[in-house]
Amino acid sequence: MPTPKLPKTVARLATSITIRLIPEDTLNAATLANPAAILTSVQNAPIGAVESFEESNDRPASIRFEMNAAAPGVVQEVMPNQVSARTLTLKRTVLYASDALETFQIIGGDIVQQYKPFALIKVESKPEGSVDPTRITIYRGCWFTNNPKAMDIAGRGELRIIQSMSITYAEREIASI
Repeated sequence: MPTPKLPKTVARLATSITIRLIPEDTLNAATLANPAAILTSVQNAPIGAVESFEESNDRPASIRFEMNAAAPGVVQEVMPNQVSARTLTLKRTVLYASDALETFQIIGGDIVQQYKPFALIKVESKPEGSVDPTRITIYRGCWFTNNPKAMDIAGRGELRIIQSMSITYAEREIASI
């Protein structure tokens, strides 16, 4: 069922997101200079059956406290540290055609078989009637770091196998078209 026309809103809609895979070696300067060309470089089929997508981009900070007896323990300064691992977590229903690693062109279902990084493209299309541009986020230098599959027929009453993939990425770029 198509999404009906929506009133003008400032909230992003999760139903407007498409996630695709792109070979890392196709992301040259000419492609990145023309965001519309990015969409022609990606795989034809989106990474199907993704149920959730989480991005973590953390930068922990160190706190310096006051040591004076008049105000002990008062925070005087917060100093940022280096960025910790930037991660993506996708939860995807395992399809009969392929599991998640095979979708990412990793044969054998083992993250040890990944021998080169890939790039992930997230395309956020705006609803009909919106004047905002389509937003493309490119996650580069992606490596799988965790690949569990969970089956819980008794707990949820469903027969689906859910695969949760943890991906660590090097950099993120955002473009609008």
